[in-house]
Amino acid sequence: MNKINLSGVTAEAVTGVFILVVALINAIFQMFGINTLPIANEDVSSIVSTVFLIVTTLYNVYKNRNLSTASQVAQSVTDSIKNGELLVEEVDELLDKVHNA
Repeated sequence: MNKINLSGVTAEAVTGVFILVVALINAIFQMFGINTLPIANEDVSSIVSTVFLIVTTLYNVYKNRNLSTASQVAQSVTDSIKNGELLVEEVDELLDKVHNA
């Protein structure tokens, strides 16, 4: 299991994960009948909470948070390839060397 590498985590990643945790806590409160949103109609509150949970979950899945060291290095390699700083062939050669060692 990869350990979380906090030194390479961006503020955007922390914010996204924080919002996701808030959405999950809100959903748990909603399941136990605790209205955290100041809306009188329980159906509207339930719908808003569900939409909030779905939106934050989809956003965090879309953003693909890089929390482990391996994922941060992989993202760095991907960014280097996209920026033209590294060729795909160079990465393939390196992987062949690693697999053949």
